[in-house]
Amino acid sequence: MSTVDSSAITCRGLSKEYGLVRALDAVDVVIRQGTVHALVGQNGAGKSTCLGLMAGRQRPTEGSIEVFGEEVELDSPRDGIRLGITSIYQELTIVPTLSTQANLYLGSEVSRFGILSERRMRRTLRDLNERLGVSIPPDIPAGRLSVADQQMLEIMRALRADARVILLDEPTAALSLTEAQSLFRIMKELRIRGTTMVLVSHNLEDVLEIADDITVFRDGKVALPATACVRDKQQLVTAMLGPSGLEPGEVALKDHVTPHRVPRSKELATGRRTDRCWRGRGHLFFV
Repeated sequence: MSTVDSSAITCRGLSKEYGLVRALDAVDVVIRQGTVHALVGQNGAGKSTCLGLMAGRQRPTEGSIEVFGEEVELDSPRDGIRLGITSIYQELTIVPTLSTQANLYLGSEVSRFGILSERRMRRTLRDLNERLGVSIPPDIPAGRLSVADQQMLEIMRALRADARVILLDEPTAALSLTEAQSLFRIMKELRIRGTTMVLVSHNLEDVLEIADDITVFRDGKVALPATACVRDKQQLVTAMLGPSGLEPGEVALKDHVTPHRVPRSKELATGRRTDRCWRGRGHLFFV
């Protein structure tokens, strides 16, 4: 392992194919250690696929991944966890009927002579509460916690497992503004302590607030690398949409500036047009 490499994860020429669909096309991404790195783009741009490859949920068709300077093969999320990479998805893995401390140790329960050490698990939960400045109560079913606290419990689980890199998929999607700000506070604390975080988000305001580096994806490729150091929302939107400025599913007519939406598959099959339309700035749009 290189002693001078400052990257936590380096993706080189990553491609991912699903049959005839090329979801990711020769992507290079460098995640610097101790930073928050955002992957942004429209639906289907390739950002979530890239995150999944980093997590070991999928294997690349081509390319390589280095973790802390060493090329690795991530055949499953367990390989990622072994290397210090933990993922937190929109679909939280909290078991609602288990206690908070039991969820904290889910899959790696602390026991002595075959008996669970509730005292030790409770002490770890207390220590993590103090470390993060939160108050997740012990001994209650985790399902009684708010979504924000359940997410915090997932972060605690990652820290308990000594995660060096935390991958977050749309972490603020189900949170209120206050809860999101609380999450950002925790993320900033973790960054100070040297934890690397990679997040996928559609919320560009959130991204601009929390991210040190931003990589923009478009059509399975990197449209704007993190080295561009963009801190302006309009620049991000332009990179996401491309030079045409059209939304996905829209094409420009050859002889007109008016964009029109490509018919949905159901419309093509039935030969029918949607019933709703609207007119804006002299142009007619169908939805």
